[in-house]
Amino acid sequence: MAPQRGPQPTVGSVLRDHYGTRYVSTAIGFHHGDLAAVTVPEPASDWLDARLGTTDQPAHWLDLRDGGWEGPMKARVISGVYHPSRDAAEHLAVASLPDAFDVLVHLRQASPCTG
Repeated sequence: MAPQRGPQPTVGSVLRDHYGTRYVSTAIGFHHGDLAAVTVPEPASDWLDARLGTTDQPAHWLDLRDGGWEGPMKARVISGVYHPSRDAAEHLAVASLPDAFDVLVHLRQASPCTG
């Protein structure tokens, strides 16, 4: 999460390089939602989160090993203490999405567990 350094390898891509095809690098994300402690707004239009959120499906996954989704991407990092005002400063940037991850799981809307 250091945008000033430009795109960086993900931990998953490093582990995949080490373990080969026995390791699948997976990312899980969402478009927007209520996390109980904070409401996460819709992402900026040029972010991966926005592109993935264009589907009407409540959840879907992409196998990036099938090709496509080339080029640099950036996505929000929602972990720890999140605040929407820091999206531009605290994000993940990768040079190539398929190099960074094998599979993406995306939820349209997150909500707190009420069970």
